[in-house]
Amino acid sequence: MATKEDVKKEIEYLMVCFPNFYPVLEGEINIISVFMEKFGDVPSDKLHEAIADCTDEPGRKYAPSIGEIKYCIEQLQYKGLSDFDLEMRRRGLKPMEEVNAEGL
Repeated sequence: MATKEDVKKEIEYLMVCFPNFYPVLEGEINIISVFMEKFGDVPSDKLHEAIADCTDEPGRKYAPSIGEIKYCIEQLQYKGLSDFDLEMRRRGLKPMEEVNAEGL
């Protein structure tokens, strides 16, 4: 799970990627406390992958919102799937290799 240090690194990453990103770093409610609340249960590698995916979007000018990062985290499971496999997953159908593996 993401630690406070992991979250700080991700915020620094966003600040480097988006020079116009000036998050609130001090006070009772700040970006670190909010990120810990929203992403503390996410593995740090998944959090970084999702944030990196958000920053790689063509034409993106501003840092991603909490909701955009959460959406990217949810979409990681579909990353790299063909359009056909993606549609089958969305319909709740498993690929044949998974069905075969479960039957053994």
